[in-house]
Amino acid sequence: FESIDKEILLMHKRHFEIDPLTKKRISFGLVRFSNIKQCIAYSRHITMNFPSDIIDLRYVTYHAREVMLIRHMQECYLDRILCRKEPLSIFEDAAIRKHIDTSDKQDITFVVVSSPVEELGRDHDFDWAIIEPASYRSIIQTSGRVLRHRDLKPIEANIGILQYNWNSIFKDEDTPCYCNPGFETQEYLLTTHDLHDLINEEEINQGITSIPRISFIEKVEVLDTFVSL
Repeated sequence: FESIDKEILLMHKRHFEIDPLTKKRISFGLVRFSNIKQCIAYSRHITMNFPSDIIDLRYVTYHAREVMLIRHMQECYLDRILCRKEPLSIFEDAAIRKHIDTSDKQDITFVVVSSPVEELGRDHDFDWAIIEPASYRSIIQTSGRVLRHRDLKPIEANIGILQYNWNSIFKDEDTPCYCNPGFETQEYLLTTHDLHDLINEEEINQGITSIPRISFIEKVEVLDTFVSL
């Protein structure tokens, strides 16, 4: 959680926008967890422990087990303010405006702390994202919520991916960790859960695309070893 806190500060520093009225530095980010339990736990953590002396943080917790009426209201609001085809329109929202105008900080970040529900059909545009890994497909889907509507090319990375997910830290090595969500099973167990070893970092640092999911990996030819009797 403290590592995520530090990454939020870094992402805001790299990818903020200037509020036209107050000239404060504002960013809108996503922290996506693989499971609801950790999503809620992190929200509780930042309520008490986020370094608010450096930056003002405003957050909403968004997951599939929320009371349906509240979740519906959340989605209606997020769908509206995170539609950023008109980039400055988000600063005209009454609630966002109030948070900016009443803050005594020069830096404010608005963060959606979410479960994988954010990946399912949400047309949201964030400035940056931090992702707990579950599967490569999940990483691709979440990345599609960053600069979704705006034609901007970032100079520095605007997506951070954790080296491990929560399960891989607290479960045995021979237990599936990238599952529910994810595709790892006991029958198809990864040899490691360290993302440094699981993905091509040089390739992913150039940009996250769906190419690794649809391209073939060259395989060594397997020779026929059956013996005729």
